[in-house]
Amino acid sequence: MTDTCAVPERGRKWVGAPSMALFALSLAILPLVEDFYSLLAVALVLGLANGLGSGIVMIWGADFAPPGRRRKFLGVWRLVGDLGHSSGPLLISALTEVASLALAT
Repeated sequence: MTDTCAVPERGRKWVGAPSMALFALSLAILPLVEDFYSLLAVALVLGLANGLGSGIVMIWGADFAPPGRRRKFLGVWRLVGDLGHSSGPLLISALTEVASLALAT
């Protein structure tokens, strides 16, 4: 059976790099939004970045895992990621309470 895909396989960096660059760009311009449509544009770019990089962090974790201790490594990898996901909103809320939303972002 032959491969019918017209686009050759480029590797993980061809997905991860644009995804991370779009995330960084959209998060950097988030404090500059002034109205609904500019917020919508930033949200659409964030959504595109999320779609491009869907699952790439766990794939990188599997790539970095040492051969003999893959399960433990991926467990800690997931724990650190989950801690970031759960503490991030708390940190943003605390910064917004003390300062401003622009500073928090």
